[in-house]
Amino acid sequence: MITLGEYMSFIFKEITRARQYADATSIDIAKSYAKDDLLKHFSIPRFKIPEMELTVPVLIADVNYDNEYLYSITDVEFINKFNNELDRSFNGVFKDRDGLKHSENELLMDLYKIISNIVLSKSIDSYDDMLKQVTTMLEQKLDAIITKILSDNGVLKEYETRFPKKQHYIDLIEKFKKFVLFNIKIGKSTLTNLLINPETSIINESANEMSIFQIKAKITEEGIFVNSMKDQNGKEIFSVNFE
Repeated sequence: MITLGEYMSFIFKEITRARQYADATSIDIAKSYAKDDLLKHFSIPRFKIPEMELTVPVLIADVNYDNEYLYSITDVEFINKFNNELDRSFNGVFKDRDGLKHSENELLMDLYKIISNIVLSKSIDSYDDMLKQVTTMLEQKLDAIITKILSDNGVLKEYETRFPKKQHYIDLIEKFKKFVLFNIKIGKSTLTNLLINPETSIINESANEMSIFQIKAKITEEGIFVNSMKDQNGKEIFSVNFE
């Protein structure tokens, strides 16, 4: 795959190179005409295209974006949601103890800041990569936070004895993770590159109305004159003028 800019640039370069070859051929012909007593009276054949129109089909293969993401929950909402999910997940386990005390708000605040930094980072390549990093961080940190809350409430060993597979951990983390990921939004997308596949056979086989488009370009020939002159210090300088 190549970018659309690279593809069109190559086409324009090839057209320019074709004109270069044609002019070089005209020079060679001019030299041979000058040596012939009869041909020297004839005008020099020169190939010229005042204007050219191109229609080029291209198959869209992929697009590249720069995305800016938004984290649409506050630190207070983040902490309150976790504590609500904590109560919901462990309510039936420790109902005789009037629930669990929410003792780790500071750790939750630190986790909120870490997630915010990941979401707002401009160094992450893709949306999926950013969500993967957030998910990994939530799973790592929340497990430790839940363990500390149970320990601070004096029920960790009891819980691990009754529930060695930690099913309440899993339930809480999954629900809270869904809440956090739902509140990560794409705020702005900027198209950086349009990648195409210019192979004719693939265009014929794989093209459809959604994946192919026609590039129509009009190229107008323009004469260029390069003039040289010397400045007051005797240095040769050049100027470019157009027809």
